[in-house]
Amino acid sequence: MKNKGIPFIEQHIEKFVLGAAGAVFFSAIAWQVLGTHNDVKLDGRDAAPSEIDDALATRTQALSAKLEQATPSIDEKLGDRLKPQSAGYGAAIGAAVSPRGDLPPIEPALASVLQSDGATAGQPFHALKFDALAMRSTIQVSDTLDATALEQQQELKKLFVNSAGPFDLTWTIPSAVLNAKSMRAELDSSAGGAQIPGFWYRSTLFVIDLEFERERKLGDGSWGDSAVVPVLPGQFSFRPEIAKGADAGLRDAAFNYLSDKTSQRQLMQPGFYPTKRSNFSPALLLTDDGDPTTRSEDPAKAKLDDEIRRLRKDLSRRSVDAKRLKEELEALGGPLEDTSKEDKKREDEKRKEEEKGNSGGGGAGGGMGRPGGGLGGSAGGMANGKNNQGDAAAKERRIKLTKTLKELDKKVAAAEEALAKKLEASGLSISSVKPKDTTSSDLMTADSVVVWAHDVSVKAGEQYRYRAIAKLYNPFFTNTALLVDSQKKFGESFTVGSKASEWSEPFRVSPPVAFFVIDAQPGEGRLGVGQATVEIFRYFDGERRRERFTIQPGDAIGSVKKQEGVDFDTGFYLVDVYADPSSDRGGTDRRPGAVAVVQNALGDRYEIRIPKDELGHPLRLSFDDEIEIAKAELKDAELTGKPDLGKPKGDAPKGPGAPAGGGREGDPNYGANR
Repeated sequence: MKNKGIPFIEQHIEKFVLGAAGAVFFSAIAWQVLGTHNDVKLDGRDAAPSEIDDALATRTQALSAKLEQATPSIDEKLGDRLKPQSAGYGAAIGAAVSPRGDLPPIEPALASVLQSDGATAGQPFHALKFDALAMRSTIQVSDTLDATALEQQQELKKLFVNSAGPFDLTWTIPSAVLNAKSMRAELDSSAGGAQIPGFWYRSTLFVIDLEFERERKLGDGSWGDSAVVPVLPGQFSFRPEIAKGADAGLRDAAFNYLSDKTSQRQLMQPGFYPTKRSNFSPALLLTDDGDPTTRSEDPAKAKLDDEIRRLRKDLSRRSVDAKRLKEELEALGGPLEDTSKEDKKREDEKRKEEEKGNSGGGGAGGGMGRPGGGLGGSAGGMANGKNNQGDAAAKERRIKLTKTLKELDKKVAAAEEALAKKLEASGLSISSVKPKDTTSSDLMTADSVVVWAHDVSVKAGEQYRYRAIAKLYNPFFTNTALLVDSQKKFGESFTVGSKASEWSEPFRVSPPVAFFVIDAQPGEGRLGVGQATVEIFRYFDGERRRERFTIQPGDAIGSVKKQEGVDFDTGFYLVDVYADPSSDRGGTDRRPGAVAVVQNALGDRYEIRIPKDELGHPLRLSFDDEIEIAKAELKDAELTGKPDLGKPKGDAPKGPGAPAGGGREGDPNYGANR
């Protein structure tokens, strides 16, 4: 049968399969016989399987030869090392170990650096005894707390009966002079023993705390128990940490904190809370505005004297504020101008250039144009982001303070110019009335530093006296192990105190209202029994108010102004007005002088008021200056169309103080205002 129609491949498929299988078989045989894949590494070379047996036999014979060799005995190997050594060991024990009989004298190298000769020689150190501070006159300030201060410090609400306000507050400021020069000399002294190593206290005078003690005068004339004036709520103090227990950690924290001169100043010269008038200013305690009693009796000259006094007061306070503001700026890194507009413009231009350069595609090169781009670009971006918020706040504060300082410098220059003109009219020069600079608070350079505290717990009508104790860092603290036995007690306390100062002069806190009899006319008035003109000052809701009343014997001194709702009642009455031939009215008024007799409502206190003395009384002039300066500041603000940048609304207690304004008041010798 024919196979017509069957493809060729199908006809011979068996032959094809058989041929392929034969080819694979013979290839495997050739690969196995002729290939080198079975070779192994032998002595660092490739060897065929047939060479392995010969190599193993050679190695075996070499190893067998080594095993059959004779080995030396242990005695031969150890030799003399096994001989008894007792005799030589005994001789070595009694032999000298030094080339000379005695050790040469040497000086301690490390110890001489770390401690003084006193410690290394076991001698006592100089025992510290710091001089007492010198108390100054206590002053009184009245102002109205800003509502934000009460929100931040809830403890302040206890000072007020009415929670709705106004939050008028009168407080005293005791102050003292700290002799920094003598304290530095005491730390460096070696008079009573070895000098204290400087590194124990970083060769720096650190004031840790200032304690002002207060005593209140009792009804029998004696003084009550003393109490330490507490720090203002929210004001920084080491007292709580010391009470918990001081250690090396607190020491290091104190060093770091007080190394900042601004922080040290805040502790010694604390500021006050934000207030409506910012009547407290460090200048109240750091400047001398001259003697206000040198007022001329000539009305025209007296007016010029008043203007000069106010200008001096304004200039001295602004100058102090400017100097302290400069110190704060330097601590932050120096003045810094606001270049935000220029920076934004440059950033916009830079961003446009980057967008133009990156329009053909992205890639890693995009990071090279950013701050911190390229290598470490991610870290740079982080540094300029959330982690840099503190730097941004400091920068913003520097810009703000720089702007304030520039405005304040302008006002200082304007005040100097105005004062120079008034002094020229009075025949004086500005250099002749320049106050002594007592503004320095640098403990390492100043001879003396004025320090103070705020006492907000005083009550009107009460008399108080103060004394001060400075508590400095104790260099012996944490160094007890290096002290001789008799001085180990020196290292127990974190601070070492100065001697207690003498008590200050008694100070009676004046009430918010005070009055002065500025004129008296016997035989005048409706009833012909005389009349008197009384000027009353009342602090109310952030402003010193002034009113004049003309009254006759039997009338109350002061009343409530219904339109303004301000109470000018003094609690005193006019009793009598009579002529006093022994005194004149002064100036061109040739009428005989007159005096007024006043009595309090209880009838247990009488006072004689002499109008001539009342007109020039320092307290009245201070109140008058406060009112006139406030008017001038308001007028200046209206003309410039912006608030007085040289008179901020106050600082938190831990701040350096609110640079501005006046507000000193109170006189321990003036009975009517108590």
